Amino acid sequence: MQTEEVLKSMIGVLANNRDCGYTQSHVDMCKAVLAEFDKGLSGASGDYKKIMKCVKKTVLGLNKADKKAKYSLIKPIQSEALRSYIHSKAYEAGLKDTGQDITELWSDW
Repeated sequence: MQTEEVLKSMIGVLANNRDCGYTQSHVDMCKAVLAEFDKGLSGASGDYKKIMKCVKKTVLGLNKADKKAKYSLIKPIQSEALRSYIHSKAYEAGLKDTGQDITELWSDW
């Protein structure tokens, strides 16, 4: 899964409704957070603590972007895509799949 796929619904909502409560800059913040996540995971190499540190930082960054958009940015469809992306990338980096949501400790969405 690519970052663009995750952000596709946010961009689509914005394109169809300029009064949706957020702007392209909010979407760009999410894109930057996800890019930093990918970069951080590249050096994690199966290290549980490093991977979870990246997950936490990413979720908190996405929370911040959503807060700046007055909680209009991450709705259920976007949260599912974000969770799926985070899980997928964390597992690719070597995190063992326990069947639990690794984002729930920090997620506001």
